[in-house]
Amino acid sequence: LLKKTCEEIGLISEDSQIISPITPPDELIVPKANQNDINVDNNEPEIQNESDATENNENTNDLIQEDSTNPQDMSSYLDAITVLVKTESSMGTGFFISPDLILTNSHVIWDSLDKKIQVGSIKIGKYVDAKVITNTPKYGQNLGVRDYAILKITDFKSDTYPKFSNIKTRIQNVYAAGFPAAITSEIDVNSLQTVITVGRILKIYENNFQIEEIIHQASISPGNSGGPLVDECGRVI
Repeated sequence: LLKKTCEEIGLISEDSQIISPITPPDELIVPKANQNDINVDNNEPEIQNESDATENNENTNDLIQEDSTNPQDMSSYLDAITVLVKTESSMGTGFFISPDLILTNSHVIWDSLDKKIQVGSIKIGKYVDAKVITNTPKYGQNLGVRDYAILKITDFKSDTYPKFSNIKTRIQNVYAAGFPAAITSEIDVNSLQTVITVGRILKIYENNFQIEEIIHQASISPGNSGGPLVDECGRVI
């Protein structure tokens, strides 16, 4: 099968930018891509092997290369950015958005704002305490309103976190990562394995609260709340 790069299928664009559901701290603002940041050789096609990537990029964000069809790269990347969020009464999923900031759903931590919250993953190697920086309020029965929380950790710095994209289309492939409760029965951090599902975008629309929603086929269930949905380039959409 012909493998198309992220650029060839139109998923790399200088218009891509972070989409902030709530006003984030200054360090979360991601500038628009600069054309100088994209290496293009007009004479020869660029071929980057694994050793070249290691030499040129210490940050493991580059696990997702231009040829993003490699499932090994995608699974390793999603394992690296995704974390289990654990409270005294619930659990959910989150993902790194900076070295020490994690995005999750607010409803995952609602009942634990003044209690202990921890996050963990195989990459972190342990559970570390997390502090709520900001979160949207409880929404009661108003399903479809904004539901986000930002957590900060101090005992670990991640070198892997995703970019965000506002580019998405119907029938586009997407990947969901998380820790659904029905599958993640063992929460020992050393045995955690991210559950990754894949599907296509079926519909994109604006709900009654003027918030864009995506209907997709990537299976999710309780426990997935707060996990990332990414395109084939590994960018959160």
